[in-house]
Amino acid sequence: MALEPVDIFPYELKRLIYDASDLSTLKALRCVSKAWASVGADLLLLPTFSLRSYAHDLSRLLSISRSAVVGPRAAHTVSTLIFQSNGWDPRYFRNIVCNRHELRREYETLDFVPTEAEQQALAELDAVAAQHDLDEKLARDEERLVRALQAVPNVHSITIACENPFRHRLLRKVWDEYALAAYHRSVHPQTEQLWRILRAARSAGLHILHFRHQQLLSPFFLDDALSLPPGALGSLSRLHSLHLDISDLAGVFSRSAQARDRLRDLIASAPLLTTLSISFESLDTVPLTFLPLGSSSSKLHTLTLSSPLIHPPTFLSYLSSHPFLTRLRLRSASLTHGSWHAFLSDLRSLLGAQLQAFQLSGVLRGAEGTDGEGETWMLWPFYDEEWRVMEGRGEKASLIERFVIKGEKWPMGLEHGVAYL
Repeated sequence: MALEPVDIFPYELKRLIYDASDLSTLKALRCVSKAWASVGADLLLLPTFSLRSYAHDLSRLLSISRSAVVGPRAAHTVSTLIFQSNGWDPRYFRNIVCNRHELRREYETLDFVPTEAEQQALAELDAVAAQHDLDEKLARDEERLVRALQAVPNVHSITIACENPFRHRLLRKVWDEYALAAYHRSVHPQTEQLWRILRAARSAGLHILHFRHQQLLSPFFLDDALSLPPGALGSLSRLHSLHLDISDLAGVFSRSAQARDRLRDLIASAPLLTTLSISFESLDTVPLTFLPLGSSSSKLHTLTLSSPLIHPPTFLSYLSSHPFLTRLRLRSASLTHGSWHAFLSDLRSLLGAQLQAFQLSGVLRGAEGTDGEGETWMLWPFYDEEWRVMEGRGEKASLIERFVIKGEKWPMGLEHGVAYL
């Protein structure tokens, strides 16, 4: 009978050895003994677990949970889950690849003789499509998803990502240009995935504090068939941060009060929010009626809005109900009336002493028929998405921040509406 080797090294020394080892050495060390394997288990686990495939990654998570050594470590370590969005149509994307040299509103199946590079790309695409179909089938098994989520009870962050799923250079390029078209052909699968994840998280007893969706389609908020299912919003009631990137190329939110009302209901279902980011990828600006009326107990301290149509009195009233707001970011915004100078002056009077960071960036338009008529600026940002200062960028945006927060002089003139500043 094989004997376990005598272990003379304390845990702390083993951990120092592991920290100085590369991946191949780490794997070899875990084969020395159970004690060495136990120490190394922590290093094989990361706080973020990505589920790109229900067939592979969900099975892997379930397998980890059944391990007497790794399972408890995973339950303790994993705090963030990233799901790859499956709400795109791979066969329509194949038509786009084959028709990519022609400008079309709808892409249909086309018979053509591919080059060798195109043939390799199509072979990879067909494999991805087959995997996509299998994942779609397995995704309907909510009980299996609940079991997997129960294996990581400390998860508090969920992201639905829209990563490029391809390796071939041609496919990656076409995806970067046309992914939205493939997503817009598949609204229902995207919606079903979102609600499955939220229902499963609630059934598994997860307390989700942070939620992000990198490409939510605007019809999700419009079609009655896609209305919010009963109890689904309960999964979001404890949220501290909500980030939604909404694709609205059809201008749904600028035209539909119903879509804005449903977004407002979604935001209002999370009364503990400290961070809210709503970004529209849209050709139009969107009225801010989707913002729920705040209260003096609001905990919001960071607000980011992209493509908002701002009615100054209403928006300033909304901001006044958030006494803890310290960071405000407005991107590609327009005013319903008045000039930016007047609006930002009022903002300074209301929140200037309260704000710690303020950024105005993108294409900014004043209202027509006022002292802001014809006012159009294009400002580079000087903060990144994590509110870190980017050196050498956004000088004028920085000066506007100082105008609002520190009361310095107004930095803009008519000559500033020419190029990015």
